[in-house]
Amino acid sequence: MGKLNIQLKATIFILAGGMLWGLVELAGVLSVKPSSAFYIYLPSVLTALALLIVFNVKKSVQMPGAAIIMALIAIWYKSIGSLFLPCMAAAVICLAASFDFAFWLYKDKLNSFKDHIIFSAATIFSAFVIFSIIVTFIMLQPFWVNGGFARIAQYVLLNGTLAVCLTAPLLYLTTRSEKKLNALHLSSNWVSGTVTALCIVFLMFV
Repeated sequence: MGKLNIQLKATIFILAGGMLWGLVELAGVLSVKPSSAFYIYLPSVLTALALLIVFNVKKSVQMPGAAIIMALIAIWYKSIGSLFLPCMAAAVICLAASFDFAFWLYKDKLNSFKDHIIFSAATIFSAFVIFSIIVTFIMLQPFWVNGGFARIAQYVLLNGTLAVCLTAPLLYLTTRSEKKLNALHLSSNWVSGTVTALCIVFLMFV
């Protein structure tokens, strides 16, 4: 029974995380128009919010491939938007795969703020580079093909750096909060659930 409850809790966490990630992606696509000056920074903001959600779920559900499952759910939500493109799905999958690999490498080393910067940079830059290669040389998306290496460099260096600057503090605050609450004998599940709930409330008001 205990094992069943753990599996049920893991399933709920993954489904909730995937749905929240999808809602964040959908909200970003629908609320920020391509003509907006903020549009160029949208990938960075969405990346930071996505990693905040996945990080909190993964801390409680350390199941291989959990981020990929959440990504697939997020893609389904994002496909509801009228501006959905195949490259958007590729971006979400690349981010999830990079996160899963980086988390496997760094999960026991996330202590200082520097550790979180390294973890965030490893996840984001690898995801952005892989995504750029896929859409430019495999999917042959006109926007990326026409932009060439200059567009790839701008995306990786500008959006990637901004995403790291947004993500690292969020993840570090999550880890610090978890440690402080653990000192009060509160479980990490409670922390992850609380942070995720706050994200949902924030999204509702947005």
